[in-house]
Amino acid sequence: MDFRYITDIKEALESLKDFEKDKFLYFDTEIAVKSFKDIDFFSDKIRLIQLGNESVIYLYDMFYIPEFAKSLKDILESKGIVGHNLKFDLKF
Repeated sequence: MDFRYITDIKEALESLKDFEKDKFLYFDTEIAVKSFKDIDFFSDKIRLIQLGNESVIYLYDMFYIPEFAKSLKDILESKGIVGHNLKFDLKF
């Protein structure tokens, strides 16, 4: 399995081609919060998004490529998603 950490928007956009034929993707987020006792889903930020299939996992650092969120929206809406704690992740 290939694993890559991505901080460049061009590389991030190119990586989405690896998921074109997949029906399902693996998805997880890591967040940066001020307080885990008082998580604010409107002002706390997603730091990392992990997206993968059976052969590759990409770890997108959203602090470097925040504009990538718009590109992720389309692919996440068109695929089945498998994840851990998705209810929490989707609130962000």
